[in-house]
Amino acid sequence: HMSEWFRLLTSLTGQEVEGLLSGHPREAKGRLAHEVTAWLHSEEAATNAAQEFSSRFRDKELPSDMDEVVLEAGSRTVAQLLCEVGFAQSTSEARRLVKQGAVSMDGEAVGDPVAEVIISSTPVLVKVGKRRICNALSRA
Repeated sequence: HMSEWFRLLTSLTGQEVEGLLSGHPREAKGRLAHEVTAWLHSEEAATNAAQEFSSRFRDKELPSDMDEVVLEAGSRTVAQLLCEVGFAQSTSEARRLVKQGAVSMDGEAVGDPVAEVIISSTPVLVKVGKRRICNALSRA
């Protein structure tokens, strides 16, 4: 139960907790996350984490600390690229992800696992689902 988590992990009064829990659950969860992060790290870290979460998931922006994967320049299939960047364990898994509609490159949905992708010094934004995101490029 949420009130138990607040009681165990924060120094908020019972009245403050009840006020939070009577509102929107997302607000209560956000406050709990903030309190715990501030306790374990710092107030600044809690504020930064809340801003990053909000921009990434509420505003649907890209993460500020996106990985950059450096690959050999040249052409490969979408399935091969997904394996190279570590988003799929095999080309079979990569093909399934594409067929399920989970893959996009530079913001465009990819429907063909054998479509050609050219890696150069210009980054290609590779995204699988909502959480696996990177820029793939070469340092030619």
